[in-house]
Amino acid sequence: MAKATKKNTPKKQLTEKRERGRPRREDKDNENVRSVEKKTLPGEARKTYILKIEFIEKAQKIADKEDIKLKDVVNGAFEAYIKAYEKKNGPLK
Repeated sequence: MAKATKKNTPKKQLTEKRERGRPRREDKDNENVRSVEKKTLPGEARKTYILKIEFIEKAQKIADKEDIKLKDVVNGAFEAYIKAYEKKNGPLK
């Protein structure tokens, strides 16, 4: 049996979309959701920050050393800062 190639495979078979990656979730991966929440886990959103290269490199080293994701290191840093801030200034609303 011959291998399927572009030359001998029907066009329809080549254009069929394969399901890749994480399964689509109806609650987040649809047109009615804010773009920052698409393709994220529940309770997460995408955001871009400009940071000092030194902080980025050190955070990445921590993530590598602890075998965790960089986003978890960043979330931990945010959480620690916000806790300290609220302890000093009271809860944020």
